Amino acid sequence: MAERSLSALVVATGSGADMRSERPKSIHLLCGRPMMSYVLESLRRAGVTQAVVVTGPSGDWVSKRVLEEPPPFPLQFVEQRFDRGTADAALIGLTGFDDFDD
Repeated sequence: MAERSLSALVVATGSGADMRSERPKSIHLLCGRPMMSYVLESLRRAGVTQAVVVTGPSGDWVSKRVLEEPPPFPLQFVEQRFDRGTADAALIGLTGFDDFDD
């Protein structure tokens, strides 16, 4: 049986409004690290070989912060320009995979 690679889709579209902040939720600090770094570390431990991160309108801010300490696998960022919910974000995220076979 051929070995299969493991890919991940991360929805990081949340604004910081609930946290009374302009900073997107995914890059708020938790114990000195952006929350997204914990997610990416978990993906690394699970054996993920590539990931697509769906961001909201502050995508540049998120990608810049995440790439300061990038994970050891390729990341692709795609932006959900209009908040249409999580299902729409997931659908948009699928476009970030080069070899997606539905």
